[in-house]
Amino acid sequence: MTTQDGENQTSEVNLLWKHNRRLLFDCLDALDGEKTIVWDRTLMQRVNLFAGPSVLKMHGVVSNLALDQFRPPETPHLIFFLSPTLTALDGLCEYIDKAKADTKTLFEVFFIPEAWYVVREKLKELDGGKYWKRLESVRELPLTWLPRDGDCLSLADHELPSRLLINGDWTHLHRCAMALHQLLALCPQPIPIYSRGKWAQDIARMVHKMGPVDGEQQSPPLRLNRLVIIDRWVDPLTPLLHQLTYAGILDEMYCINMVGSIKVSEVLDLEDAHHC
Repeated sequence: MTTQDGENQTSEVNLLWKHNRRLLFDCLDALDGEKTIVWDRTLMQRVNLFAGPSVLKMHGVVSNLALDQFRPPETPHLIFFLSPTLTALDGLCEYIDKAKADTKTLFEVFFIPEAWYVVREKLKELDGGKYWKRLESVRELPLTWLPRDGDCLSLADHELPSRLLINGDWTHLHRCAMALHQLLALCPQPIPIYSRGKWAQDIARMVHKMGPVDGEQQSPPLRLNRLVIIDRWVDPLTPLLHQLTYAGILDEMYCINMVGSIKVSEVLDLEDAHHC
């Protein structure tokens, strides 16, 4: 399965794949001249699913750097693609501290998929607003849905269960609702929403409160006849969610990453060896 060229995808997944590309390219093309992208490492594989370095080069990107590997800017625009975390914010501030204060390079920040209020306010307050003033702009880039395995979409929000169950951080449910609202905006007509489970019901309620969506012009349009939201551990349905393929079992045991590869330790214990 090839994700960067959109092959072997269902029409629905391919439409979202193209939508992500359009959002990204519109953001890059709005900045005249050559550009350098500084990546939060957690986002590199995420964006690489639909736009690799060769494609980015066609839109003026001459260099791709990691946030934790500083290199003096040499292009008119330095674009930071960051996840909305305090860790990424610390990396941004360290990068700015290392850059020359008199550089003519414009610093642009895009939080993917959104800029959390706490992170944005922290950036404004740090060192009396020093870092906020250094930035030309701070925006969001809603690259929410990721193509997976040709016929699936994923939010790639692996921290959601722990954030909800351990930390009681319900903002992740709102993120799910925002993602679904974005998905519905690509449909030419209203879609009925069905939910099963407490979290699913909360998400559906939030989507309804967001009101009607302004449909985007798609060619061809995203054709959905209903949206069903199910909590992972709803008892009557959990047997249907058990892995029935070797790929699914390997994913649960060793975790298949976004580009389809598996990393295992050089030495496996006897129990792991029996599973293999």
